[in-house]
Amino acid sequence: MIYAANVPEDDLADKGANNPYVQALRARAAEEGLEVAIVSAKVESELMELPKEEAQEWLEALGVKDGGLANLIRATYAALGLRTYFTT
Repeated sequence: MIYAANVPEDDLADKGANNPYVQALRARAAEEGLEVAIVSAKVESELMELPKEEAQEWLEALGVKDGGLANLIRATYAALGLRTYFTT
């Protein structure tokens, strides 16, 4: 199981560290040995409407490298014990 925390865009840069709800969720997840993925549904919705380059620039302006969808995918892979390999 994975916990996903839907946060406002202001909480993305610090991954919800200053959000009391995310702190409580992380504490609960730690007790259960689970991971918390930080997502902003609003940001994800807006990213889908932007060209890839503009989306990346906006993420950087928000202070994050990847969007919440990528974080959720990584957490899912980790929970399932899966790995991704890119070959040529």
